[in-house]
This record gives sequence, C-alpha cells and structure tokens, in this order.
Amino acid sequence: MTTDRNAHRSPNADAGLPVDFWLEQPGARAALTPSEGFCCTAWRVRRGDRWVSLLSEAPSWELFRGRPAFFGNPLLFPYPYSIRDGAFVYKGKRYTRRLNREGNYIHGLTRDHPWTLEQTWTDADGAHARASITVGGGDPLSDDLLAEYPFPFRFRVTYTLSDTALNAAYEVTNIGPETLPFGLGIHPYFPVPLVPGSSLGDLVIRANGAYTRSMRAFDAGFVPAPPALDIRAGQRLDAHLAAATIDGRPLLSLYSTRPDDDAGPAACGIRWSVQEIRSGLTIAITAGDAFAYLGNYAPTERHILSPVVSTCAPGALNALEQGRTEGIIELAPGATWRSWTRLSAAWAPEEA
Repeated sequence: MTTDRNAHRSPNADAGLPVDFWLEQPGARAALTPSEGFCCTAWRVRRGDRWVSLLSEAPSWELFRGRPAFFGNPLLFPYPYSIRDGAFVYKGKRYTRRLNREGNYIHGLTRDHPWTLEQTWTDADGAHARASITVGGGDPLSDDLLAEYPFPFRFRVTYTLSDTALNAAYEVTNIGPETLPFGLGIHPYFPVPLVPGSSLGDLVIRANGAYTRSMRAFDAGFVPAPPALDIRAGQRLDAHLAAATIDGRPLLSLYSTRPDDDAGPAACGIRWSVQEIRSGLTIAITAGDAFAYLGNYAPTERHILSPVVSTCAPGALNALEQGRTEGIIELAPGATWRSWTRLSAAWAPEEA
C-alpha cells in the first residue's frame, strides 16, 4: 500500500468548506480534516448527474473551528457528551480537565487538535486514510494535552470510502502506566429534509435500542422503551419529536442495546436509520458491539437530525463514582482496543 492521490484536494471542493483532502470513489466523496480533529466534514453521494450532500457542511473554516462538534461527523474521544463541572472520580482519585476551546467540557478533546496523517491509499476495498493523535507521548505538545484528559493514550482512525459507504476503524492504545477509562462516539449531522421538497412527516427513524431513559436523567436506570418512544419498528420523525421532547426541548431519549444491568454485555451494536419516504433515500449507521448507546439530537435552531452513537451513556465518567460504568471502557496499560462504525446510503430500487 502506498500513498496515492485518490485522497487529494478535489477541484470540485466548495470554496470555504473545511477540507484538507478528499477520499474519492466513482459514486461518493468524503472530505477529511486531520489538521482539525480528523473530522469528516462532507460526505456526498452521486445521484444521477448530481451530487447529494448527506452531512451538514460548515460554510467556513472559521465556523468549523468555533464549533468543531457541530458539523459533519466529528469524533468524540476520550468521552462523548459532557463531564459535569469538568471533574470526575476514578478509583478513588479526583481528576479535573482544562476547558476546551468552546469553554466547556463536552465531547472530548481530540476534535480540537491536529492529528498526524499517517497514510492514504487506494485498493480493491476503496479509498483509505489513516491518522492518529497521541496524548502524553513524552513531547511537550502531547504532554500538554494531559491537562484536558489526564490519561496517556494513542487514538488511531482509518477511514475507508467504499462505493458510497464511509467506514471508520478505531484503535485505542493505553500508553500510560494506569488503567485508561474512556468512551467513544460519533455525532453525524444530517440536514433535514434530506432532499428539497420533503418535510419532517416524510422521515421515518428506526433504531434497535430496546431500553430508554431521558438523556438528562443521569442518575436513572434504563427501562424498556414505552410504545410512544419505541422506534424499533419505525416512527415518523415529527411524531417522535413531539413524543420525546424533554422540558419543551427536542432532546430525544437515550436508547441502549444493553440490558437493565449496566454491567451486562450489549446485545449488539447500535443500528440506526432515517428513511425519507418521498425520495426513497435511507441513511443508516451500523456499529461494533461496543457502541451500545444512541441519543438523537434535533436542535430547534437548525434543520438537523444528529444521532450520537457511542460506547457509553451521557455522564458516564461521573457515574463511575457511584460504581456504575454505563459503558465506560477500562483499558489496561499497554493494551489496545478496536471497533468500527459505518455510514451508508441507498435509494429505494424503484427510485434508483
């Protein structure tokens, strides 16, 4: 495998779109930013003679850098969601972290910093790009990041664009002397409606999470999803937003494939999809077994549907003090953890 220019600066790139280079296939292209969090800032698929943008794209580097977890598909590591007051207790010791660029403690730190691009290549499986970020690696820059998360690690991600699907393979290595607690999430922002002329009533969401709770109820357990919130058979998005609104805000319930006992194994990884009946387009997310939690986010100020597919629940690091892991992974010194996610898109056969 050698570096090649199927991962390149595309002449078709929109002016202002945050992109270091593109992965390209005949029917799809994906924009990546190793200089800023190794985010996928655009995922476009060909539909006849036009390109359809499946992710909400930041119009400029300035806006993207100001809200690095608000566009595209950011990587949330070493924790998704937030740390309450920026502090948590693990194995009897209290840890604090430095504020991120947005002045809070949400969605990790790797989205805020440059990564090392290791390799790009193309083979029979598609177009690939691999990059990594190291915290606490012994040099001044990586050691400075310990103020944002006080456990050394190396996080490596390989993106593969195959046909129209965007795959990501994750590799976390504990390079420190103590156990590394972490969570990982993805947060793709899908513009809704997916194609012009559709409405929220044309969208149907599905997921395999059988258990649910409020995303704000950090101290509550999961219960079987009641009929109004059960989306395993599919629900119209407008009806589901109305049913799942919390305190007047459309922050949908959290779902899990884990049983009620949070220490139990996940039944399987999250399977999530949104289908637009009018256009016949379905966008789907599949993930490895460790990704057992799903939170659907639909901010009122933007026409966006953004699932958070993660290995842990909101507030999981803070829950450690109460003896609950809620999906937090504990990695021994020198050990490596691996998993994956996949974004795919397809049109109904009669519309193809």
